[in-house]
Amino acid sequence: MDEKIVVSKEQKRISLLLVIAIWALMITNVLLMIFSNKRYLVLVPISIVLCCAALVLTLITMISTIKGYKKLNNKMRVVFSVVGLFVLCGLEISMCVTAVSEIYSRRNAENDAVLFIKDKYGIDAEADYIKSYTFSDGDKLTTVKMTADGKDFTVELLTNENALAKFADDYQLDEIKQAVFDEVSRVHPNGTLRDVGIYSSDFLGDRVIERYFDGTNLDEVMERQHGGVTVDFADTKFDLESPLFKKLDEWSIKPYFTSFDTTDHRDEFVASEKFGSVYDYDEHYAKYAHYITDRVAYEWSKAGEKGKVIHKDYEIKTNGEFDYIFRDIAENENGTENIEQFFAKYNESEKVSKPISKAYTRESYGSDFYYVYYPLEKLNGVPAENIGAAWLDNSTGVSNNRGVERASICGDYAVFALPYHADEFMIVDTTDTGGTDKEI
Repeated sequence: MDEKIVVSKEQKRISLLLVIAIWALMITNVLLMIFSNKRYLVLVPISIVLCCAALVLTLITMISTIKGYKKLNNKMRVVFSVVGLFVLCGLEISMCVTAVSEIYSRRNAENDAVLFIKDKYGIDAEADYIKSYTFSDGDKLTTVKMTADGKDFTVELLTNENALAKFADDYQLDEIKQAVFDEVSRVHPNGTLRDVGIYSSDFLGDRVIERYFDGTNLDEVMERQHGGVTVDFADTKFDLESPLFKKLDEWSIKPYFTSFDTTDHRDEFVASEKFGSVYDYDEHYAKYAHYITDRVAYEWSKAGEKGKVIHKDYEIKTNGEFDYIFRDIAENENGTENIEQFFAKYNESEKVSKPISKAYTRESYGSDFYYVYYPLEKLNGVPAENIGAAWLDNSTGVSNNRGVERASICGDYAVFALPYHADEFMIVDTTDTGGTDKEI
């Protein structure tokens, strides 16, 4: 039988100090890993001191404890325990070193960004690290927030495994965007600018510029950029053979130009539709399809083909009761009964009891909205804000296969953007049902 192990008060105190030191070290390093920031730099020396203290205390505990044991197997137990403590401390040291390395890496990025801005623009700026991302090929992209003369902007630093650095920033982005718009305005004046998106070919699509713009070297600045420009016009015809479109092609800027029949309709559209992406181009402009006289857009490349700028128009179809686009629509042979009964069965608070139109079926299938244009003159006094398009989706469950789409008033039409999965619909008066615009 093993002799009884006697642990002195001194060993207990040392063990307690060891536990406290290790926990303090762990908490410190957790803070460093989570909140790694120059504001927490003061914790780094504290963490290093705790780490060293933990190692010293572990060594003292190991020696004093082994001396208190009488049997070899007990000694071996102690050795294994202490080795475990050393491993723990080693991990903590590794975490500490990683945190310190990250903090100083961030500080270096900030210093590099400050020097870059000073060299490029001759201005002094303050820097605050935002984030870093390392790609699968080893490239690292670091973003630093900058402030100079009350203006906020960002600098991006791109480094590879050879530590070669490239810098870009968005300090002059608005100025360069305006210069691109000015180029458009020289050919087609009086346009309303939606957006100029300028992205870097080397910085993974971010809106940053590498070269300094002096007001005369736009060709040079745009050499490694790409993007799009969206502008709304009135009573304008676009000539794709004009030097403007050739220049935009040289800059890899894709034009999205739309001309409305009148300035009033153009301004009404601009005031009503807010969007910031060319990918929403068709969806938003489609509501005013009746008033668009010309538009050009970039047609993305298909397999084996190069993308190009083309004229586009909306193929507006009609069935005598209303107009529509993007889908084929036919009168529902079953009439309005199916829609009325379905809403009456599942919606006590909003029954479809006042049809304004016949019931219709969407014939073609797709992944986008389709649009219905109902003339306001056919409402016969019904307030436009009280009409809706009650629709059913016959392919999904009861809980989400119906809704009432509210109208957008666009000129002389109540326009309904119906979801692609709406199989049946009819225009209804919701005056007596509260006129709610919620989906049901």
